[in-house]
Amino acid sequence: MKVKRLLYTLGFIVSVSLVLIIIQMSQLHSLKNEIENVHHQVMGTDSTMSQLFSEVHSLQVANQWVGHIDVSLSYPEEYEASFNVTLTWSFNEIETDASVFLLTRKLGDTEWNTVDAINHEGLHYEATIEVDPNEEYEYQIMSKGDVARSSSIEYLPLDAYSHQSLLFESSAYTQDSNDTLTSYEATFSQPNNQPTYFKVKEAKAIVELGDGEVIEVPLEKQQYDHYDHWSFQLDDTNIYEITLDVTYGNGTKESGIIYPEGDYDHSFY
Repeated sequence: MKVKRLLYTLGFIVSVSLVLIIIQMSQLHSLKNEIENVHHQVMGTDSTMSQLFSEVHSLQVANQWVGHIDVSLSYPEEYEASFNVTLTWSFNEIETDASVFLLTRKLGDTEWNTVDAINHEGLHYEATIEVDPNEEYEYQIMSKGDVARSSSIEYLPLDAYSHQSLLFESSAYTQDSNDTLTSYEATFSQPNNQPTYFKVKEAKAIVELGDGEVIEVPLEKQQYDHYDHWSFQLDDTNIYEITLDVTYGNGTKESGIIYPEGDYDHSFY
C-alpha cells in the first residue's frame, strides 16, 4: 500500500508539474508574442517618425525663399589686400520686377553694405562683393517690390576667400613615473589646392622646459596628393608647454598652445 501511495503521489506531482510547465510555456509564448508586437509597433513608430521628419524637411526646403547659395573666388596670381567673391543663388519665387540686393557686413559691424544683384535668367541671381581675407563677414539677401522680403543672416564661409589653417591631425607622447612629459610628436596638415600666399610658409614649435629654458623646433614638410603634412618630434625631459607658431605665405601668423590642452583651435576632426 505504501508503495502504491508513493507512486500515486509521484504521479500526481509529475502531472501537476507538467501542467504548470505547459501553463508557463503558454504564458512565455504569449509574452513573446506581446514583445514582438511591441517591437513591431516601435519599428512602425520609428518608420513613421522618419517619414514625418523627411516630409518636414522636404516642406522646409520647398518653402525656402532662397535656394542653395554658391560662393566662388578666382584667386589672383599675387596676394592682394582684398578679393572679389561672387555669390550665386536662385529663388523659389520672387515678385516680377522686384529689385534684389545682397547685404554684407564685417562681423561686429552694425551697418550693412548693399550691392545690386544681377539677374541672369528667371529666378537665378548673382552678386560680387569685395572682402578682406583677414576679416569675417555675414550676409543677407533682400528683395524690394510691392513687399520687401529678406533671407536669414548667414556667415560667409571664411575658407572660400582666406587661407585654410594648418589642421591638428594627431599627436603622441610619453611620460615618466612623475607624469612629466619626456617626448612629444605631432602631425598637422593643410589642403594644398591653394595659392602659394595662402599656404604655410613656416611652422615651428616653441617648447618651454620645466627649468624655464625655451627652445624652437622647426616642423618638417612632406607633400602628398591633396595635403601638405607638417610634423615634428621632440625628445627631451621635463617638457612644460608647447606652442605652435605658424606663418603663411602672405605674412599672416597664427599661434596657439598645443600642449597641455591648449588654445590652438584648428582641429582636423
